[in-house]
Amino acid sequence: MMKITSLIIAFSALILLSFNTKNTFISDTLQVQNNPENQNRKSLDFFVIGDWGEANLIQQQVANAMAFEAAKNPIDFIISVGDNFYPHGVRSINDKKWENTFENVYADSNLITDWYTAIGNHDYQGNVGAQLRYHKKNPRWKTTERYFSFKKSIPQSKDSVLFVFIDTNPFDKWVGLFTGGNWRHSKKKQLLWLENVLQASKEKWKIVVGHHPLYTTGIRRGQTADIQAAFLAAFEKHQVDVYFSGHDHSLQHQKPAGHTHYFVSGAGSESRGVTIDSSMTKFAKKDHGFIQAELTKDNLEIKFINANNKDLYHTTISK
Repeated sequence: MMKITSLIIAFSALILLSFNTKNTFISDTLQVQNNPENQNRKSLDFFVIGDWGEANLIQQQVANAMAFEAAKNPIDFIISVGDNFYPHGVRSINDKKWENTFENVYADSNLITDWYTAIGNHDYQGNVGAQLRYHKKNPRWKTTERYFSFKKSIPQSKDSVLFVFIDTNPFDKWVGLFTGGNWRHSKKKQLLWLENVLQASKEKWKIVVGHHPLYTTGIRRGQTADIQAAFLAAFEKHQVDVYFSGHDHSLQHQKPAGHTHYFVSGAGSESRGVTIDSSMTKFAKKDHGFIQAELTKDNLEIKFINANNKDLYHTTISK
């Protein structure tokens, strides 16, 4: 009798473990526990996701795909390129959107890591300051300024990478059409800061993150002139290797003339059409998904993965 009772208890425990207590479906495969600190790391690994704040089924499917990939290959952190909360940002650090759109969605243990986020135009329609203060409530949300930079060492090498997050919103004339939010910030001050950060950098790799793309073949392709005018010269002058952005709800790799590769990862909860009408377009697809990045001393491998964990496209940047 005791043996039967023990079996019933064990079976019940397994049933409970198969459900996420925050109403998030996660398959058994995604429950694999991996601690990057306990691994013999050979690379710096991270995800890039954008425009994820819809709190819909698609967002959850993409989050599940992220968790599945992170279970196989542990990540060091996650980058968000903005539009973290639709349609009008958040009101405060206690807004229910934090729970419904962030905490409950990216709840898998393999996604409990540092999140570095850019600010998107929809975030500006709410309380941007709340996003800059949320780290006090949950320390995995690392963003405390509208624009900032940090460095990461590259495993098994003496080299490092510089990450620079910029606020592209003040440079987009379309943001001025929105009501709410404080978007009128000093553009000159930020550009001077960016110049100083890039000028002082001794890192082998330079990666910049912002919300608006400089190049796109999505529906925003006619709205990039102001962003290019603001940042293109600095990117080329200081040999920025990669610029990650979103805003267009698609997955893209653009490589115009010059040094910098431009990636759009804006399909975290919605997708829109693209056209491949440019010689600089290496990849463009209407699909839901994210970027998986693996950085070593000499190579940056980029993969676009969709919500079904299909590898849509991959490329390697070497230096």
